[in-house]
Amino acid sequence: MPALQWRCAPSSVEPVTLRVVIGEDSVLLVAGLTKLLESSGFEVAATAGDATALIAAVERERPDVVIADVRMPPTHTDEGIRAALVIRGQLLLRRGPDPLAALTQRERDVLALMAEGRSNTEIAGALVITDSAVSKHINSIFAKLGLHPGDTGHRRVLAVLRYLGAGPAAPAV
Repeated sequence: MPALQWRCAPSSVEPVTLRVVIGEDSVLLVAGLTKLLESSGFEVAATAGDATALIAAVERERPDVVIADVRMPPTHTDEGIRAALVIRGQLLLRRGPDPLAALTQRERDVLALMAEGRSNTEIAGALVITDSAVSKHINSIFAKLGLHPGDTGHRRVLAVLRYLGAGPAAPAV
């Protein structure tokens, strides 16, 4: 499923690729995220290695999506989350309808832990459920978000992007 939104002009309808700014100080992780996002149809407009550069890149690029590491230089404590709060509070990131409305609270809990980068085993431990239950919740999340096994892109990443308000909307059922 390509990362496209449809923008209506007075006389035409044209696809628009979603633009992303990544805030991450690990060069290897940035390269991996960039490759994954671009292969899923997103355009990585800029990357930044610290919170100050992230805010500047978002102001300059005006992306549809911002992916930020919570811990960024110089202290590696909460610079990334503070930058995300500044970005959310001061800049104009587009918002659409809530793609998560169909999810149960437990599915939202699982998806939130997925967004933290946790494995299925870690999610199971945090929620005190079995690995099998986690897998069932994840499959239900994929189905409710319209992320099918044959689709292009990594379903887990696309689900997290939708959770963060950044992914393409689910197709109409």
